[in-house]
Amino acid sequence: MTTTTIPDQPFGIRHVITAGQQFTGAASGGAMTLADGVFKYATSAAGGLFDPTALALIEGQGSCSYEVLQVEVEFGGQSSWTLHLLDADDNAVLVLSGTTETDLLHSTSERLVLLPGEKLKLVTTGASAAMRATVKLRRLREVG
Repeated sequence: MTTTTIPDQPFGIRHVITAGQQFTGAASGGAMTLADGVFKYATSAAGGLFDPTALALIEGQGSCSYEVLQVEVEFGGQSSWTLHLLDADDNAVLVLSGTTETDLLHSTSERLVLLPGEKLKLVTTGASAAMRATVKLRRLREVG
């Protein structure tokens, strides 16, 4: 198994959804590669769950906290969408939402931190073109 360590500098997680499909908040089932500091999932018909602790290429990083630096989404047309923070028990808290955006670039003005086991869930409706979403993160510290 190939392993890599998340660098202390920011990194990204990217999902790409095929045309005619939606971000469902599901984990991507596609293969993943690391290039230019971004963990990229292969284009898929589902996705939208951004879980830094689930990255199979990361060894021993499951107990870290991560600061969310930026959320960037290209909806490929008008779309309604929600972004939730899920805690370790999958309880959801709405972070951002919109109804007619064609793209979103959100740099967090208020600090958003994912504690161990937490993740972000992106869900869209109404988009018809291919979509791409990238969440940029930075590891904060080791826990335990």
